Amino acid sequence: MKVAHAEFVVSNTEVDQCPKSKIPEYAFIGRSNVGKSSLINMLCNQKKLAKTSSKPGKTQLINHFLINKKWYLVDLPGYGYAKASKTEKKTFQKFIVNYFIKRKELVSAFLLIDIRHNPQPIDLDFLRWLGENLIPFSIIFTKVDKIKEIIGPSGKVIKDICESSSSKIDIDDNGVLKIASPNNESLAIALERINNIIVEPEKGVIYTGKVVKTVDFGAFVNFLGSKDGLVHISELQEQRTNKTTDVCKEGDKVKVMVIGFDDRGKVKLSMKRVDQETGESLQ
Repeated sequence: MKVAHAEFVVSNTEVDQCPKSKIPEYAFIGRSNVGKSSLINMLCNQKKLAKTSSKPGKTQLINHFLINKKWYLVDLPGYGYAKASKTEKKTFQKFIVNYFIKRKELVSAFLLIDIRHNPQPIDLDFLRWLGENLIPFSIIFTKVDKIKEIIGPSGKVIKDICESSSSKIDIDDNGVLKIASPNNESLAIALERINNIIVEPEKGVIYTGKVVKTVDFGAFVNFLGSKDGLVHISELQEQRTNKTTDVCKEGDKVKVMVIGFDDRGKVKLSMKRVDQETGESLQ
């Protein structure tokens, strides 16, 4: 089906305030940062129809989009966003449940799951809940583009990973990746290269990185291969820091914790919350 017309209609948290027109609805839902908004924009051939951000938890309302003036695409809040408060989580859960239970116009739900990982317990719980409540659904696997990045143009990237790690890597049609290595060291090299491509920073997770630039207000640290984040000067150490270079210099290897994302999705890091010797959390 070709989408010739797509327009935003309304956002709200109350099912009773959803559009009154009796036309079919198809709802999209998944864990936060699963790529839901990007998928909706791609399906509708519009880059800014649904809000996208590398900062999780951007969608926080029931959003109705009228497609070809014949049916509604419904963008629901992502579940499982750690930064949301307990009150916010309960609110999200309540109006998501109310939507699925009460909305008679709903034809089917589309549950999005990140192909790079096994379904999480929260995904399985939601699948079970949909089934128990007799709500029709289909599963859409996202982040397939990350698999393509592992392969690279004409297989250049995957070939380089195999050669540098002395491993054999196979990716089947379902995106399942298998690695055969002669020893643990080779396997570790292959996994590190692959993780540098596919893994996205997660709040509260500790990474090993390298200081690539120091400035008056902090230090930029490269981690996960191609990811950079800022350690603000107030997050370098517990005591007051007068100069960034008093704590770290370019080229230093450091342990950092992801503590959040700014409004542009840039990663905010902390060194003072991690034991620089053991790599363990100090929180």
